[in-house]
Amino acid sequence: MSHITGGGLIENIPRCINPDLNAVIDVAWPVPAVFSYLQKVGGVTPLEMHRVFNMGLGFIVICDQATAFRIQEDDPRFMQVGYLEKGEGKTEIMGVNV
Repeated sequence: MSHITGGGLIENIPRCINPDLNAVIDVAWPVPAVFSYLQKVGGVTPLEMHRVFNMGLGFIVICDQATAFRIQEDDPRFMQVGYLEKGEGKTEIMGVNV
């Protein structure tokens, strides 16, 4: 589990996973409108938006698929936002150059 604070998803997730895995995040959740507004008026890059503002995610749970299904059944506010794959301990956000 990780509380997503400074550094956002990009810097916090690698602290929770084995160094031989990468986290692949798909931003398919409803991003609050305030983030689009901040990005537009501030001229903030997508990478910086994810690093600083985490696009609305404040907490993540990293678990196996069966546990993820049980969590979602128990509380539909939880959603799967990515997966792990072999790698070098980094976070990839689909569509954002990290």
